[in-house]
Amino acid sequence: FHYPFENKELFNQNFPADFISEAQDQTRGWFYTMLILGVGLFDRSPFKSAITSGMINAADGKKISKKLKNYTDPLELIAKYGSDSVRYYLLSSPVVKGESMKFSDEGVKQVYSKNVTRLLNVLSFYKLYEKLDYGVREMPTSASEHVLDKYIVARLKQVKLEISDNFDKLFVDAAFRPIEKFVDDLSVWFLRRSRERFKSENEDLQNEAIATTKYILREFAKILAPIMPFTAEMLWTEMKTNLDPESVHMCVWGNVEQLSIEDVQAIDKMELVREMVSNILEERNKTGIKVRQPLLSATFKTAKFDSIKSNSKYLSEVMDETNIRSLVFEETSGLEAVCELDTSITEDLKIEGVYRELVRTIQDARKIAGLKVGENVNIQLPNSLSDLEKQVVESKKAELQKECNLNEISWGETLEISN
Repeated sequence: FHYPFENKELFNQNFPADFISEAQDQTRGWFYTMLILGVGLFDRSPFKSAITSGMINAADGKKISKKLKNYTDPLELIAKYGSDSVRYYLLSSPVVKGESMKFSDEGVKQVYSKNVTRLLNVLSFYKLYEKLDYGVREMPTSASEHVLDKYIVARLKQVKLEISDNFDKLFVDAAFRPIEKFVDDLSVWFLRRSRERFKSENEDLQNEAIATTKYILREFAKILAPIMPFTAEMLWTEMKTNLDPESVHMCVWGNVEQLSIEDVQAIDKMELVREMVSNILEERNKTGIKVRQPLLSATFKTAKFDSIKSNSKYLSEVMDETNIRSLVFEETSGLEAVCELDTSITEDLKIEGVYRELVRTIQDARKIAGLKVGENVNIQLPNSLSDLEKQVVESKKAELQKECNLNEISWGETLEISN
């Protein structure tokens, strides 16, 4: 600022700095020099806080060196995975706490896959059904009573609170890290469990799922803005209306709400649901029985799930996700989850399993053919199907046509789809 010869007012407005940042090798250099000058000239520290980063080494632990050529050109990484992925990988690591790190291209790739790709997949799925939106612009947290909606809205509040709190404390890595878990919860759990609602003929169920997803994507874009600015802008561009700021970076961060008791319960109970699902799938894996094969029951011997064992809304999520007809809870005081499956498969269960396999095969074929959601087509099924599979096709023909958007079902040498 060329102080004190000019810009005195500008200097006074910016002194002391809120925070400064440099690598730890500047402890005896820049940090020290600034401190001495600030105290010597103004009798005060020239900065309120300092973020000291550690040293970034190559993947083999050696110092990054042009001579050794032990690193990828950053511009190549950015071209491949985007600058947001590189940014997130670095700023969510211990390097921002003054610790050293080994830079790995694979780490950047994982950030791209887990954060950027998944989030844009959620956006793409929402856009398929956007035309069905009945004008819900801002959904209050009480707008939907569905357990999945209440859960993901509570999680959004939790993430915003965590990020805000950690940014206020200048704990940069701790502010970044909640993003990955939330994107996983949004994509791998909320959206997958909500797919049937998106496709539902029940207008209220469908509108709840669409409106909740819209609300989450809009609000999450604002939270994401200082963390992954380009991804946030891409998301906002797709979600904003004519009444909104042109850029997400012109939006207001907004109030940071504390979690209510209902929010905490919504999160805790859904985590129990996911743990039950994990236990059942683990047992299925041990027996080698695919999820598409329905089973009669799963029995839990633990008190851990007492808070949801009588709540049909939560238990239905477990049963739908694991393809279990009923859940049984045996009285016990232990908290260690013990899960036992009834692996006896009746004729009805066998037929249902075959039907689900057929649906999966047809849906995969539709995807390969590049068909749009809801687009009706004709299908030719191969004569090589087993007798039981052919029987299931004939006995459940109408159901199969409706679920897979099929007009005519015929038989031939290979599986073929046509308009």
